[in-house]
Amino acid sequence: MQRTLTGLADQTKYRILVTATVTPMEKVDIPHNAVIVEQLPHSDILPLGVDVVVTHAGHGTTSIALQYGIPLVCLPFGADQPTLAQRVEQLGAGIALNGEQATPEQIHDAVQRCIEDPSFKSQAKKMSSTIANVLAKGFSIE
Repeated sequence: MQRTLTGLADQTKYRILVTATVTPMEKVDIPHNAVIVEQLPHSDILPLGVDVVVTHAGHGTTSIALQYGIPLVCLPFGADQPTLAQRVEQLGAGIALNGEQATPEQIHDAVQRCIEDPSFKSQAKKMSSTIANVLAKGFSIE
């Protein structure tokens, strides 16, 4: 999280909202353009004009960001996160970086690319439509 905050600090064009449980908080350098909250339902904030989601690429945040048609910058750390991050990138709906090695500059550049290159938003919107169609049809697991 600190690398993301550092990479996007002092960028007046970015406002950053972080949802995370961080302890101890006093060890986190929070830039003036960022706010950290412990919990906030995705459905409360994502429809309000979020341009990009930076995530560790867990299923929950990744799927809901795509459901709202929002591009992602994925910083996976383990389990199935790297696979999911690569799939997001393959679909053109975001950028996958190495979660343990990405520099603040790389994170900044990926965020900027996702915002400035309309293809990421377009692909995320396509995924949103696909997800909506699947949810509208309903599904079951046997």
